[in-house]
Amino acid sequence: LVNNPPNNSKKAKEIFQYKIEETTLDSPIKQNQFKVILVRIFHSGYYHFYRKNMDGTITHKMPGELPVEAKEEEIRKEGCEIWVFLITI
Repeated sequence: LVNNPPNNSKKAKEIFQYKIEETTLDSPIKQNQFKVILVRIFHSGYYHFYRKNMDGTITHKMPGELPVEAKEEEIRKEGCEIWVFLITI
């Protein structure tokens, strides 16, 4: 999705029946939407996914664990690159 959002977004919509578009962390979320946030730490290359819901809560899940709430500060850390995608169901 990061390298070529239009083509991959179209393909994802065909497969999952979702509309996917690149957006910002602060843009509004409407009904039947949520955001997927990909965070990559520059120096290690480590990446992690978060989900931002319509009510503003942000959740994430570590392997083998249940989802937990996250703070926006975890996403906006210095030394991180983020990509944000708005998903419409």
